[in-house]
Amino acid sequence: MDVEFGSMFPALDENVVQAVVLACSGNVDAALSILLAYASEKESSSGANDAGEGAVVFLVEMFPDTDIHLIKALSKINEDDTDHTVGFLMEFKNQLDSLGGPARKPGQLTKVDKQAAIEAQFQKYASIPIPGAAPPTVINESSVINSEGVTQLLSDMKIAPDSLSALIFAWQMGEKTMGIITHNEFVEGMQHLGCSSPEEARKKLEELQVVIKNNRQKFSDLYQYAFNFCKDTEVSTVIDVSMAIPMWEIIMTCRPNLRYHTSKLIEFLRQNKAVKAINRDQWLTWPEFAQAIPQNYDGYDSSQPWPLLFDDYVSWVRSPPACTPPDTGMSSDS
Repeated sequence: MDVEFGSMFPALDENVVQAVVLACSGNVDAALSILLAYASEKESSSGANDAGEGAVVFLVEMFPDTDIHLIKALSKINEDDTDHTVGFLMEFKNQLDSLGGPARKPGQLTKVDKQAAIEAQFQKYASIPIPGAAPPTVINESSVINSEGVTQLLSDMKIAPDSLSALIFAWQMGEKTMGIITHNEFVEGMQHLGCSSPEEARKKLEELQVVIKNNRQKFSDLYQYAFNFCKDTEVSTVIDVSMAIPMWEIIMTCRPNLRYHTSKLIEFLRQNKAVKAINRDQWLTWPEFAQAIPQNYDGYDSSQPWPLLFDDYVSWVRSPPACTPPDTGMSSDS
């Protein structure tokens, strides 16, 4: 946080940076000492520190609502108002005590700490440039974690990009564009997970995998998200077969009872080049079909309101096309 804060406001006195970091981590007594010394020095100089105004804006964005006392304290430093600075910091300390509680365990993060940690993680991964491009000079709420940053984030979580855990993570982030995580998506997603680090997120994703495997509604929610995640554009109503096949292979790892039909469907799609895309109805009804139809297809009724693609699939399974001998390049009379 200290590196992040100082880099965003290089003109801000390093004592103020240190004090803000200490205050945000709950060490308000040390922050008070530093700020009192800084305020005394500033009284002997003329003019206000313009960077203090930028720091106030930064804190408003990072610590909304509950931490208004800290924001006011910093603004009062900018106005050379030592008495009010100390008063607001004392109120901030009381606020922290009420949030963390006297029985807070050593190392346990307060709400303020977690928010700061999440913001620091976003700064870290949003700073990773695309190969060949210069690193971003400023990271703010309009910044995004690009594909390189997402790849590094998954690596830090020890998660393969083509794994079920990676899909669950994107789902929990509310990731709308594959390979891109916005500031709001990351912050709100990590808050929803209750995590502030890649290590914590990995443990939470492991727990969610168990839940999804045993909870039909959670699986359904993830399955519906996967379709939207694979779309080329937000208004698209289909996904390309080249996207549908690997997504089915990933998501069906948590539904063993659906794997038989799904693996056969994938084989059918790979052989039937005429099928270019999967529409929403086909995608959403596939789990129901794979659950309802026996592996020997006894009792399958093509008059039932299944998508036509499923009828074609069953016909293919029952009467697979004859294999064409490979071309050896030799004539029949050679």
